[in-house]
Amino acid sequence: MINNLFHGTPNYGVPDTLNDPDLLPEIKETKEAGIDLQFFNSRLSLGFSVYDILSKDLILSLPVDAANGYTYKNINSGEMSNKGFEITLSATPVQTDKFGWYIDWNFFKNINELTKLYPGLSSLQSIRRLLWYCKPLCDRRTSFWRNLWGWIRI
Repeated sequence: MINNLFHGTPNYGVPDTLNDPDLLPEIKETKEAGIDLQFFNSRLSLGFSVYDILSKDLILSLPVDAANGYTYKNINSGEMSNKGFEITLSATPVQTDKFGWYIDWNFFKNINELTKLYPGLSSLQSIRRLLWYCKPLCDRRTSFWRNLWGWIRI
C-alpha cells in the first residue's frame, strides 16, 4: 500500500485491517415526506417532515489478535432504524429597507434503534463500538450515546 507522499517520497506500508471476504456494502432504505407552507408574502412559514431510515449491513471494524498480521477486521455488524419528525416555524414580524427581524423555531424528535445484531456480536462492548462507529458524537460520562439528532440509550 502506498500512502501520501512525504516531501515527494512515497510512504510504503502494510494495511492493518482485514476485510471479511463476505463483506457487503452498507445499504440505506430511506422514506421521507414533508410539506412547506408560506403565508403573507412569505413572512410566515411552516414546515413539517417525517422520515424513516433503515441502515442495513453496517460495517464495523473490530479488534483482532495482531498475531495474524492484522489488528482490525471489517465485518457487517447489524441493522439500525432511525425514525423521526421535524417541525419548523419562521416569521418576519418587521421588515423595512434597512432593518429586518427574523424569528425561526425548530422542534424535532429522533429515535435510533439497533434492530439487528449479527451473531457473535452479543456483548455490550460490541454494541458500544457499533454505536460509536455509527454516531460519532458521544457523551462518555453516561450510558447515553449522543448523535446529531438525539440520544441513544444502551
